[in-house]
Amino acid sequence: MVTTKREIQTTEDSRNTSTPSPEVVFRAIMLASKKMPHFFDRVLEEVDLRLTEFRVLQRLSEMGPTPMAKLSDETLVTKAAVTAITDEMEQKGLVKRVREPTDRRIIKVEMTPAGSRLYALAKQRHEAIIAKIISLLDPDEIKVLLRSYEKLNKFIDQESV
Repeated sequence: MVTTKREIQTTEDSRNTSTPSPEVVFRAIMLASKKMPHFFDRVLEEVDLRLTEFRVLQRLSEMGPTPMAKLSDETLVTKAAVTAITDEMEQKGLVKRVREPTDRRIIKVEMTPAGSRLYALAKQRHEAIIAKIISLLDPDEIKVLLRSYEKLNKFIDQESV
């Protein structure tokens, strides 16, 4: 993804000591939000994963076998998308679908041994890149960034449109 002249202007505006305009702040947030998934897709491409697949493996690693509906909620993708992602990951041998024995209507997704091995590799790559990104910020900037995103998330969760 190539940075445009307008995006460069946004970055330069943010270095100005005066308070940036709401539009400049909005553009900066949107730009980072748009670029981050593409960036991590390229990072994880080295281990033949996309970010969405990594997030599925990450959740399965943390939660164990998980109903598809819950996996959809946890990975912030639609139920249709988690079905398609699971199909692709099943074809790669990374996950398998398992029916819940007590309620056959519930289908859980479970990581395979191959999925566990690939996740371990991808997690190392992911953590190394995150460490590089975080190293760009000093500890106070990290704290401010986290507090800011927490406030944004809380606002978005509570605000009715």
